[in-house]
Amino acid sequence: TLQNGVGVLFGDPIKHSFSPFLHQTVLDALGQGWKFSLLESRDIDAFLEILRDPRCYGLIHLHVMLLAD
Repeated sequence: TLQNGVGVLFGDPIKHSFSPFLHQTVLDALGQGWKFSLLESRDIDAFLEILRDPRCYGLIHLHVMLLAD
């Protein structure tokens, strides 16, 4: 199992999302030391930096939400 993984909900607008809270609750219950957070941004470079981080535990847990204006 992956220890100290990082999960991110990335996009804009997402500040209303309960996803980070729900995911973190499950991750805490599993006791793996993973962290799930929210990054409200449209900065694709920031997204790619997160994606390349070896602690990122996969696209299945890296959510992207970009809504058209």
